[in-house]
Amino acid sequence: MQEDLNLVAYWLKCNKLSLNTTKTKIMCFSTQYYRRDTTINIYIGNILLEQVSSYKYLGLTVDNRLNFMEHVANVTKKGRQQIGCIGRARKFITKNTALTRYKSMVLPLMDFGDILFANAPQDSLARLEVIQNNACRIRLRQNNYAQVAEMLTELGLQSLFARRTFHLSVYMYKILSGVIKCSELTNMFEYLEDHQERVTRAVSNKDLVVVYSRTIFGKRGIQIAGPLEWNALPASLKQAKSVNIFRNTYFQLL
Repeated sequence: MQEDLNLVAYWLKCNKLSLNTTKTKIMCFSTQYYRRDTTINIYIGNILLEQVSSYKYLGLTVDNRLNFMEHVANVTKKGRQQIGCIGRARKFITKNTALTRYKSMVLPLMDFGDILFANAPQDSLARLEVIQNNACRIRLRQNNYAQVAEMLTELGLQSLFARRTFHLSVYMYKILSGVIKCSELTNMFEYLEDHQERVTRAVSNKDLVVVYSRTIFGKRGIQIAGPLEWNALPASLKQAKSVNIFRNTYFQLL
């Protein structure tokens, strides 16, 4: 690795470019079962790069276990702060303003990168659901005993789990329809019709092959969760002519 970085540094120098070493970090990825507290000394020139256990990149906090618990914790903290502001201002604003504030300030925080941090533990994701439930109670001025499903229906909202499923389905449609042109992603998925000659309902519905994983972490990955969600969609929805049509008809058919 050091030799490769030396080549990168040499190329940058030849092209009169520089690397921001303060933003360049080292991270060793491992699972909780094979965790290794290994210290790696990597240099760019004479500068030792900092080794970190987590780093915020493009708005998403990535940790060395890839469970995104730190990212979900940060989103939970920010969401609670925004919900607190809405609650304190509730008696001065209308119901529609409170809902608009939630949709513009809180919901985007919990939607951003939700396909990736779906790997987080369920108890962490449940805290995000609590934030949305509290927002519904503030908007409707309901007590803690109000039914969540009824409040979401009245406000025209979906649970965050349903929204993550929707975003994953849209992402799978973009990959399989060629909207996202990335061979690495496309090659991750295969149709059943390419593996069996007999025509079955699954083949006719353009279902995908679902690979096997022994771990819960693996089953939550897009290579398994993506085909499972895609196979659960109606055949008519899979044949949508565009992304907009797919989005608009998704909740009507399901």
